This record gives sequence, C-alpha cells and structure tokens, in this order.
Amino acid sequence: MSENEAKERAKPRKRRRPAPAPVAAHVARLPEVTRRPPIGRSEREAVLAVNAMFYRAFEVRDSDAMGEIWAHQPYVRCIHPGWEPLVGWDEVVGSWCQIFRGAESLRFELVDVSVRVGGSLAWVELTEVLEARHQGGRARSLVLATNIFERSPAGRWQMIHHHASPVMVREPTPRQGGQPIH
Repeated sequence: MSENEAKERAKPRKRRRPAPAPVAAHVARLPEVTRRPPIGRSEREAVLAVNAMFYRAFEVRDSDAMGEIWAHQPYVRCIHPGWEPLVGWDEVVGSWCQIFRGAESLRFELVDVSVRVGGSLAWVELTEVLEARHQGGRARSLVLATNIFERSPAGRWQMIHHHASPVMVREPTPRQGGQPIH
C-alpha cells in the first residue's frame, strides 16, 4: 500500500444518513418512531413526527395506528367539532371508529403549525384544511386544532388530548354610507 493510499484510508469518513421516509412509511413502523428521539433529533421534531402520524392515521382511517399514537389512559380527552368531550381511551377510540365509518375519504392540509415542548408535555396548534367526501358529495372546512402530547416513562410521545373547533366564516357587516345597517 502506498503512502497516499494509507493516508486516504486513515481519514475520518462521514456517515451518510438515509433520506427521511414519507409520513405513510412512519405509520407502518409507528412504535419505533414514537420512542424517545435518537441523539441529534430534537424533541420538537419528534412531536411533529407523531403529530404528522396522527393526521396520516386519520386520513387512511387506521384505528390500529391511532391506538399506537394515543396514550391508553383514563385521562385522555378528545373534543371533535360539535361533539361533547370524550374522556378515557375507550370513548376516544370509539369516536375514531365511528368517524372512520362515516367518510369515503379524508384529506388534511395542515397550516399555521406551531409546536411547544415543556418537560414531559408538548402541544401543537394548527389549522386543519379538511376535505371530506361523503356519499358522492364533497365538503371543505377549516378547523382549529390543539393536540397535546405526553412523554411516557418509556420516552414515547403519545397524544393525550385532541380538540378541534370549526372556523366560522363571518359575513361582513352590511353597511350603508360607511355605517352598519343593524
């Protein structure tokens, strides 16, 4: 071996990281992804990954994936638009099964996403742009959502609260001569 070859082999080499998998791939290997984040991956990124998996499970109507995302605790809560608060894992999972039976397809676009991490709790606030197809019709709506996650003793981020409220589109106040009519 020549001196130049020996020097070349002695140089430290950078490891190449694989490109991140799409959200759908994360759903298939959910337990691995929701564990404590590996070194170099921020808590914020870990929470956003679980939040993305939640919406992917919602879109594909996968109650098993929902079960991996949610904590199975008596204190979890879910408030769907127009519903009374659901408390406890049994009520929450029942609501998802009911919702999944109702729509032919669901598609989310998430906008204005904000995430905060504080200790063992994290929350994500966002606007869901939801498109749903029901019995041949299509509905599009805006929904404000807050998702709260808790880090389990095993280090996994799990959802403990989902609250979604519809955005009501206000009609402009009728005016005449610059003054409100009513």
